[in-house]
Amino acid sequence: HYIFALIHRLWYVELPPRWLEAEIFLLPKGGDPMDPTNYRPIALLGSIYKIFSTHASHYLYSHLANPDTLHHAQFGFRQKHQTIDHVMALACKRSKYPDSYILYLDLSKAFNSVVLRTLFKVLKKSGLSLDFINFLLRLYHSP
Repeated sequence: HYIFALIHRLWYVELPPRWLEAEIFLLPKGGDPMDPTNYRPIALLGSIYKIFSTHASHYLYSHLANPDTLHHAQFGFRQKHQTIDHVMALACKRSKYPDSYILYLDLSKAFNSVVLRTLFKVLKKSGLSLDFINFLLRLYHSP
């Protein structure tokens, strides 16, 4: 009974503030140690938080695995879908249409520019429960 009450509180009400904190360490990538871009930040989180967020991640992935949830051409972060599949499709189209053009977009910093409200609206439209979306909002909006 106590465990159920705890999980219910974590899922629907609030997360412990400590869960929303991380210790950040900088790992050197090589090169000039005075250049900040030569360091990779890594966040260390608590073990219980990791267990809880892993469960949430599995729930989200199972939802996204539904063929009706994502467009058939969406390959990112999907099991049994690889970038090479898109590369091969692109190569086939290129050989069939040699006068076509290819546009390259560098989205390496795209994660930092995601508007979370828009992302959560898309998740709601995909059919995710409002309870789960609110849980994700609590994870991302730390005090």
